Amino acid sequence: MVMFRGQDARDTILFVRGSWKIMAEIVIDYILCYLNFSWLTGPVFDKELRVSSRRRRNYILRFAYISLLLTILLLIWILAVDYRGSNVLQVSRMAQAGKYIITYIVWFQFCAAQIIAVVMLSNSISDEIYHKTLGMLMTTPITSMQIVIGKLLSKLLQLLLLLAISMPLLAIVRMFGGVPWSFITSSMCLTLTTVLLVSSLSLFYSIFFRRAYIVIIMTILTLLVFFGLVPFIYVSIITLTKLYNTVPEGTLLFILIQPNPYLCFFAETMTMMSPGSMGSSFFVLYKLNCILMLIISLLLIFLSIIMVRKVALRQATGQLFSSRQKEAIKEELRVSGTNSSVISVFGPPILWKELILPLRRSVKIYRIIIAILFLSVLFYSYWFFYKEEALDDDDIHAIYALVFMGLGALFTIVISSVSITSEKESRSWPLLLTSTLTDSQIVIGKLYGILSRCLPVWLLLIGHVLSFTVIGFIHPVAVPLTILLVVWFVFLICSSGMYFSSIFKHTTTAVIMNFVFIVFIWGFIPLVFGIMGEFSGDREVSNICFFVNPFIQILVIIFSTIITRIHLRNGNMEYSWPNGWESADVSLFAFCISFCIYMILALFLLWRAKKRLRSKIF
Repeated sequence: MVMFRGQDARDTILFVRGSWKIMAEIVIDYILCYLNFSWLTGPVFDKELRVSSRRRRNYILRFAYISLLLTILLLIWILAVDYRGSNVLQVSRMAQAGKYIITYIVWFQFCAAQIIAVVMLSNSISDEIYHKTLGMLMTTPITSMQIVIGKLLSKLLQLLLLLAISMPLLAIVRMFGGVPWSFITSSMCLTLTTVLLVSSLSLFYSIFFRRAYIVIIMTILTLLVFFGLVPFIYVSIITLTKLYNTVPEGTLLFILIQPNPYLCFFAETMTMMSPGSMGSSFFVLYKLNCILMLIISLLLIFLSIIMVRKVALRQATGQLFSSRQKEAIKEELRVSGTNSSVISVFGPPILWKELILPLRRSVKIYRIIIAILFLSVLFYSYWFFYKEEALDDDDIHAIYALVFMGLGALFTIVISSVSITSEKESRSWPLLLTSTLTDSQIVIGKLYGILSRCLPVWLLLIGHVLSFTVIGFIHPVAVPLTILLVVWFVFLICSSGMYFSSIFKHTTTAVIMNFVFIVFIWGFIPLVFGIMGEFSGDREVSNICFFVNPFIQILVIIFSTIITRIHLRNGNMEYSWPNGWESADVSLFAFCISFCIYMILALFLLWRAKKRLRSKIF
């Protein structure tokens, strides 16, 4: 203090100026921190970006995305533009071709971005919880908001890169004319808000469920319930009560379409393709739908922030198990018939782990409740179509078959893809390989566990065909053909899922690759042969692709075995394929050949999965 008082006025002024300068820099840094949103994302966002830029699978995903986009785009271009005609004819069809191409691009990115978002965010929070790193993060200055926002934005940035890939194509094709900029703007806005909603929902479920496949299934089922089941119930109520006679049609369509991003996107597309098709009294307000989806997404993010904080604080304070988890552990001990901490294993250990251990009382109750609700909705739909006298319509049964086939494929793809990666992520895979179990026992046990979990879903398709065969609406030959189709389809997907699960370490990669495999063999390859057939004029190869496609096969079975259609053909048992009618002998030969080819492919994939069990364990 004496030395300070002895300083001259100049030193005092310099000291004050330096202090003010330091304070000004602190204030500027504080303002810049809020302007660059680092307070919102935190270091989690920076870490996720650095990790994502080093992952090979993100580059493979972009390559697969643009390859599939360009391949289908080439086929649409060939179909829309008659390249073998005159130049005048080709120029005259440019505007119509531009409509088809842009419609395909926006729908492709609308659907593909949501599928990728669900998979990428399925383990975003659960990984931190079960690797015991979430509680550690709460001991740092990082907040729960920064954890949630950082995880969400880092994945959304990868999705934005995928959407940006198609922007040059949209800009170039837009020059052909026929498509207003308002449609491109509305489609991009609807895509972004819907992807944000799907991502927020998947992240929210990842807080409560450890397994990525459960998060994926729960997210898709939630979307189906709110944007598929609720509109169906709404339409059925309007039809049964005949509200369309008292309420204006525009009002009913507004209530049906406006809160639903999928129907809103469809309405925007139909309005662009054929103006006036949705009715002159109805207008789609895509901005209102975007605002609604944004509000719901923000609500989900806010709930996720609250739940992440609770889970993180409980983990940081050493409360590793919640009361529900403790009750589940007690129930496992009670079922096993022992009061010690060691649970007795009955039968083959892999089968016990896959079948007996997960069947706790709480899980059984949840499954029973979900099954009752689903069957109630299913029987309601049957009753509705019975009242409308449409149960003998082949289109109705085709829709049921495709829905059940899609649900079964979804469950099988996801469940089979996590059979081994779940062990790797929980770090129990090396321990399992050091046991006395052989590779064959592990593979067979995992396969049996996958089949047992997927069987209830596939019983819906088989039960539907069997029930209406007994009633008399479907010919009995449809039952064995459907069972034959389901057997090789399920076995092939299970084998491919186990193969990709043995190759990759992360569930997300295995699930994406299994989806890509299905799209490749039943989507990409037929498109390539279709393009080659258009250029060469020989469509025999593309017709063969129709014969071995499972979704086309189930439609052929339904359309060809409806009793009313058989009566229209004077009792002739012919099968309706996309390339025309075929005899029963040719069709049965196609079904049997498909069964043999795909079963051989499935056995090969299982063999490869067995060979890769002990490679790259860590």
